[in-house]
Amino acid sequence: MISKKVFYLFISILILLIIIIGTQFFSLQNNLNNKIKNQSTEPFQFKIAYFDFDKVKENCREFKKLDLEIKNEDLANQNLCEKHRQQLFEKITAFEKGRHKLAQHDLNKLKNDILVLEKELHKVVQIRNNNISVQNLKIKHKIKSAIQEYLKIYNKNKNYNLIIDSDADFILYKDASFDITDDIITGINNLNNHH
Repeated sequence: MISKKVFYLFISILILLIIIIGTQFFSLQNNLNNKIKNQSTEPFQFKIAYFDFDKVKENCREFKKLDLEIKNEDLANQNLCEKHRQQLFEKITAFEKGRHKLAQHDLNKLKNDILVLEKELHKVVQIRNNNISVQNLKIKHKIKSAIQEYLKIYNKNKNYNLIIDSDADFILYKDASFDITDDIITGINNLNNHH
């Protein structure tokens, strides 16, 4: 069996270890509590701002140019659609006028021409609509990128935690004092003047 001396020595060492570990634990606990107290005396400020994407798009010169380019391209596509509509109308009119006068073979040819023109018109309209969608997405991406780049500069001394587009569906109330739309418009226009 273990002698009493060894047993008491073991118990003494165990008690000493408990005291050392307990002291370290309470010391760490006090340090943590002090840090929490120091942090809680400094109030955390969450700064938020918003802007109106459409207003930025409409009032920045660079974006107006992009929008004008797309409108001009769309006008050309619209003229092409109108040309196809006119050809279709002329064929239908010829068909209606010649229905009683033309031979069946000629009527069938006109019907076939009308079907071909209808398909071509549908295809041209579909291409036009796709082009509009693609161009609008490209413009929106360019505008978003330009705004993000400007906000990196703008926010260096403003220190906002969050800047959002006010068009988001989940915003039910917005205080005008947090609106930075005019700052963004002015800043982007000024940046483009320097380039």
